[in-house]
Amino acid sequence: MEMNLKDMLTDNLVVPFEDEILNRLEQICQKYSDELDASEMASRYINSVLMNESDLDLKETIEGKYQAEYKTSIHLPKCVMRPLTVYIVHRMITNEGDIWPYLAIRNCLALCVGEFERVPYPEFFIYVVDYTDALLKSKSKIETVDDKSFMKGLFHDKYTTLDLSKKESQDMMKNIVRDAWYYRIQNQLLDLPEADNLYARIYKMLKDLVDSMPWELHNEQSLSQIRQITKQAKPNKITIRQIVEKVSSVVDEYACLDDSSVLLRVMSNSQDNLRSSGFMDKQLSAKEFALYLYYELLLEKHYE
Repeated sequence: MEMNLKDMLTDNLVVPFEDEILNRLEQICQKYSDELDASEMASRYINSVLMNESDLDLKETIEGKYQAEYKTSIHLPKCVMRPLTVYIVHRMITNEGDIWPYLAIRNCLALCVGEFERVPYPEFFIYVVDYTDALLKSKSKIETVDDKSFMKGLFHDKYTTLDLSKKESQDMMKNIVRDAWYYRIQNQLLDLPEADNLYARIYKMLKDLVDSMPWELHNEQSLSQIRQITKQAKPNKITIRQIVEKVSSVVDEYACLDDSSVLLRVMSNSQDNLRSSGFMDKQLSAKEFALYLYYELLLEKHYE
């Protein structure tokens, strides 16, 4: 997906910048995107969307870099901060090719479904969702190899050698471990004690699922578990504020490792600034809650 910063900035201004200024801003943003941590910038973008605010720290940074580079000052109106932020975030994560910043943005923007007027450049959202889903699917694949003879040999007390330096042996063991985890978590979910309510039960189930996951990208197996967990759930929606109240008895207070874990933030931290915002009035069904929460837990597991 290509993004043209000059067009993005011009579309947001009554009186457009001169071409020289546009070229300079593009060069500064390109250089700055190479310096930043993609996950940190993704989180800043997410907060600006959810809080419906401009990234004023970014505004000050870009103005400072412009002054230092060209020995002249510039005042950036707030209306250009969102296009600047989107451009920098898009350039960073595209260049880096890392799935996790994409996943962070996907988590956040998924919570804005039905409110796209709040989302700057919704085509970027569509691109992020499609790209992330495809990337998760491709990365979660393990080559299928014949492990039947190896397992049969073990159970018949036959001496079996396994050279784990070979890719075929590694893939075989990955298959065995994945299937063992999948079988174990199915039984654990069936035996999990009933929680006081469905939302608390979903939280406990997903926390156990992700905590026990041997690899963060066992995505296909995890999604099938989520479908199993929520198959009896009604389509009724309640606010995030009500969800927080329902899960308060089972959620421990802890510091999230990624700011994009917005559901975990408001559930585990009573002082989080999102608790006093309109974000808490967003409504989710049990199935939506389970899916969004799963991807947040997945991101937290990655950064542990």
